[in-house]
Amino acid sequence: MKIGEVIDSVLINDAAVSAIVGTSVFPLFAKQGAAYPLITWRIDGGTETNETKDGASTLDFVPIEVICFGQTYKVTADLADKVRTALDRYSGTVNGVEIQNIVFYDIENDYVESRNQEFEHFAILDFRMVLKN
Repeated sequence: MKIGEVIDSVLINDAAVSAIVGTSVFPLFAKQGAAYPLITWRIDGGTETNETKDGASTLDFVPIEVICFGQTYKVTADLADKVRTALDRYSGTVNGVEIQNIVFYDIENDYVESRNQEFEHFAILDFRMVLKN
């Protein structure tokens, strides 16, 4: 699946998102030493298809988790808002992959305390992407 190309392309080419993270959008985890703010994403399991009686599925329903990281709550929340705006209800063709739509359905905010007693904030956004096969 070329879902990564879609997520990367939509987010990096969105002016509001790239103004904050540049090209710091990574599958699964950020490369070591990557500076905040940044975005990671992953397929969140449970991909569904539409059943047909006479052929392969014509649609895939793919849950996507996009995680925004920042050093402050304000930066992280702002980035999460911009990611939601960029992806929610997106449709189109990216690198030959036809997206019927992407739908936002949940967000969670949290933080972790690092060794030097600073906080690293993150927001987890859940989307459902519908791909045409």
